[in-house]
Amino acid sequence: MKNLGKNIHAWRERRGLGLNELARKADVNNGNLSKMEQGTITPSMKTLQKIGAALDIPANELLKEESNVIEVQEGSRRVRVLDWNEVAHYLDVISRPNTEELKDFLLVDMNSSQDVFALKILGDAMAPTFNEGDMVIVDCKVAPRPGDCVVATDHTGEATFKVFRDLGLGDSGKNVFELKPLNDLYAVRRSDKEDLVIVGTMIEHRRKRRSQ
Repeated sequence: MKNLGKNIHAWRERRGLGLNELARKADVNNGNLSKMEQGTITPSMKTLQKIGAALDIPANELLKEESNVIEVQEGSRRVRVLDWNEVAHYLDVISRPNTEELKDFLLVDMNSSQDVFALKILGDAMAPTFNEGDMVIVDCKVAPRPGDCVVATDHTGEATFKVFRDLGLGDSGKNVFELKPLNDLYAVRRSDKEDLVIVGTMIEHRRKRRSQ
């Protein structure tokens, strides 16, 4: 029962209901409902069933020790963690899942654009700064500047994460850039040598710490 209040609050937020609105729908006193959410009083099973019905969930969902609803911290929102093979199609997706329905997500600052995703680093091409298992947050609306880390795709749709360098206009009159790994064992890639498309620019790096 220790998570009951948190679960009621989380489900109410998920349903987009204010405290008074839920109290009215469940036919319970709004003051008592507030105290339930704060954990200072425990509702009867009859009251709990009424709250569950108002939230359109079984009452026992509110009694779970670990609710499947995770509250979003104030000033943040959820972004999807993509698989590397999903990157090329990310901007082509017309209907993306509601952020409340995401199972694999990270919380990011609200100041980022709506076209933001997360990736888990694979391999050692960007070591030692970026290690396998680290997470990077990528904003598709942020134009890269020299030295920024970007995610790009090639003509096969394969995604890569490298350091961006602007090389200016090439012989064809198009702007040329290169993608440089931090690990010298990997090759530098150039947009005038292959078909490279910048998908987005890294805005945050979350480093995995080795467990002791």
